[in-house]
Amino acid sequence: MKIVAMTLMAAMVVVAAEPRQPQQRLTVYLRDNAVVPPGVEAPGLELANQMFATIGIRLDWRIGEPPRTPSAQPIFIELTTHTPTNLMPAALA
Repeated sequence: MKIVAMTLMAAMVVVAAEPRQPQQRLTVYLRDNAVVPPGVEAPGLELANQMFATIGIRLDWRIGEPPRTPSAQPIFIELTTHTPTNLMPAALA
């Protein structure tokens, strides 16, 4: 769940740079290839919801793939394990 929190924190920097608007919605697509237990995932998603609520953003969680349209710029989070060490070695999450 640390990956979700770190990814959302990075996205929050981008969102925070723009003027606040009351309860703006942000759709986030989640693919859980790591099979995170519900007792870990649910609190992580709730923490992300609370963090974004403080800046006026309501997260709309979706499971699966985002739409593949030219106008869509979705946030997509993929949880995975056993990532090859040579794949993006400088990445923090």
